[in-house]
Amino acid sequence: MENLQGDQTVGITHYPSPLLKKYHGSWYSGKQYIENRYEVITPGGREWKGTRSKIYHRTFKDDPQAGNGIRTSLGVIEEVGFFDILQDSLGDMKDTTYDGTRKFGTIYMFGTGGDMAGGSSEAAMEVFFNPEEYDCLVFENVWEETGSIGYFVPYEMGLNQFKNSEGITDLVRATDFVDKKRDTLAKGKSKGPLYKEMQNNPRVPSEAFLILDNNIFPVGELKEHYNWLKSNQHDAFLKGQNGELVWISDDSGLKLEWKVDLNNRLSPCYYKMKNTDDTTGCIQIWEHPKEVDGVIPYGLYVAGTDPYDQDQAPNTPSLGSTFIYKTFNPAGGTYELPVAEYTARPGTAEEHHENVRKLLIYYNARDLYENERNTLKMHFSHKHSLHLLTKTPTLLKATEGSKVQRQFGLHMTEQIKNELEIYTRDWLLQDAGEGKLNLHKINSLSLLQELIYYNRQGNFDRVIAFMLTICNRMNNYHIKVQEIKENVKTVDPFFSRAGKFFK
Repeated sequence: MENLQGDQTVGITHYPSPLLKKYHGSWYSGKQYIENRYEVITPGGREWKGTRSKIYHRTFKDDPQAGNGIRTSLGVIEEVGFFDILQDSLGDMKDTTYDGTRKFGTIYMFGTGGDMAGGSSEAAMEVFFNPEEYDCLVFENVWEETGSIGYFVPYEMGLNQFKNSEGITDLVRATDFVDKKRDTLAKGKSKGPLYKEMQNNPRVPSEAFLILDNNIFPVGELKEHYNWLKSNQHDAFLKGQNGELVWISDDSGLKLEWKVDLNNRLSPCYYKMKNTDDTTGCIQIWEHPKEVDGVIPYGLYVAGTDPYDQDQAPNTPSLGSTFIYKTFNPAGGTYELPVAEYTARPGTAEEHHENVRKLLIYYNARDLYENERNTLKMHFSHKHSLHLLTKTPTLLKATEGSKVQRQFGLHMTEQIKNELEIYTRDWLLQDAGEGKLNLHKINSLSLLQELIYYNRQGNFDRVIAFMLTICNRMNNYHIKVQEIKENVKTVDPFFSRAGKFFK
């Protein structure tokens, strides 16, 4: 306001900028404001003139109600990537832009790719990818085809060197420049500069929310694999099968049968589910259990589960999540990879727990679960299936001397989470041969997204479940698989420890 262009001097008369308004008040944050008013002397005395429009300067910090008590025709939130109480603040400010049912005000939020920090990025991302839920304008994500988003400007559109006098970008030249820039960075010994370029100069919306500094997992490699996997969802193996496990009865008794969803009736829960979404979910399978002489070898599959207790949770999008992991190669094929996922929040916790139990029985897997919520154990006990749960592992240093004694599962403390994060990161980066890493074995798009955006403040059910799976895999190393001879007709008792299952 004090340095507006457009002023000029004609002769000895100085004319201010036509945009200048005289104002009264203070620019400092707090309860101060500036107002378009000024005092003039008239024959009747001193009078205030001006439109009386006001500009308020507020610092929210830990106070989401800092913008309350005013009627905002235009609200501007700067550096939204650092605003970790964004949702609460928007909820409180929303009513300041309405007069009953009439909306007269606009709230404008902006930030730059790369200017994101931990939980703050999670808050900004939540609003950006769910604009309608927060009373924002809705745009279609034409770059990644993920549905509704806020307004996004790709890096090449902001390069002034490729704009004409009317501000129109020459997209061919701008795109060629960005392509060459990234190709050069990709050839470097370290991919760090390339990933930093993606973060600071995003070409698609998801790149704007990459958090490289606060995420222990290899964000760049995960993002590359996610993009490749998403573009290859036409491949039946990579996409996997959606379906459900049902009990059937035949001459041999009860057994589980896989019912693939041929009519697209079932839909798996995706990343960042809304509270209003259907979270019934379904089981996803990329590889069905392998048998040796008619049985599934004990120890071939392990699992990890992040459960929940409450039947309803209107204020949280928390889901139950379970992964099945194949540990070795009994007779050719794949190994050391996740082969199935069940992430959902059906109508009742009991339904969720039973689906987890059926999945474990189907794979003859043992499950390491997060035992802060113990209704899962209660359900398995009621179904005579405690043998499907893994006892508290002893391999973690953080469990030494722990006063939490629950026999089954793992109590998730900050120290334990630190160890699990490191073990999971090491697994992701482990060489899988042929120029691939273990992370390239993950076919779950939603798990990849959670790993990419993972931080300690957000809700990452799949990441917790997967970390428990990796821990269970490590705890399973002491199980030695006996060599299988082709001419052996009898089954070693080692491979038959399936136990009895009860419906």
